[in-house]
Amino acid sequence: MAISIALMSMVMGAFVVALEGGSDAFFSGSARGVVSARVDEALRAMAADLRETQAGHVITCQNGLPDGQCALALSSARDADGDFHVTGSYRPDWQAVVAYCPYVTSKGLRQFRRYVVYDGSGTYTFPFSFRQITDEEIQLEDALGQELTINRAEGNPSLEEGREYQVYCPGFTGLAVVVGDTTRLTLGASALTRRNKALSGEGDEYVALRN
Repeated sequence: MAISIALMSMVMGAFVVALEGGSDAFFSGSARGVVSARVDEALRAMAADLRETQAGHVITCQNGLPDGQCALALSSARDADGDFHVTGSYRPDWQAVVAYCPYVTSKGLRQFRRYVVYDGSGTYTFPFSFRQITDEEIQLEDALGQELTINRAEGNPSLEEGREYQVYCPGFTGLAVVVGDTTRLTLGASALTRRNKALSGEGDEYVALRN
């Protein structure tokens, strides 16, 4: 009986070890899938905006952000209803400025947010440039020196509830942007498995600007 119990213990021990290994692999694979999906979603959103903007309207800023992070701003010819506007010569009629910027919530959750400010009345003159980024605000300036400030926590309160900003890539860790006729985006994110093991992922997107 003692020998049987010892053998049984060995078999059960081996089974538990194999089960633990399989469980870790499963949860790690699930977390990698989550990270990959978050990165892909954010890259697709930025790529869609970049394909419709003008090369000289794409600007970046790292000042005021942690190392390895970047903010991106560009013009958009889409209005608040999503309609694309063109001039009489069929060139884009700029309707809004779009900004992507990291944000950390009060609970310490890292996000990558998309903000948009619409200008159908023609108040601003494109392109914009970054003045600075603080913990609370994104400060932009148009071609004539007019200032535009975006609240990083609240977004655009003039939009309907739930559209003040959009959240992409929870677990965001970093963004690098190389602006050119073909702009390169490199975005990173991380996630925890159920066993609190940290996993990270990164994705690249090359976007050819059309205008």
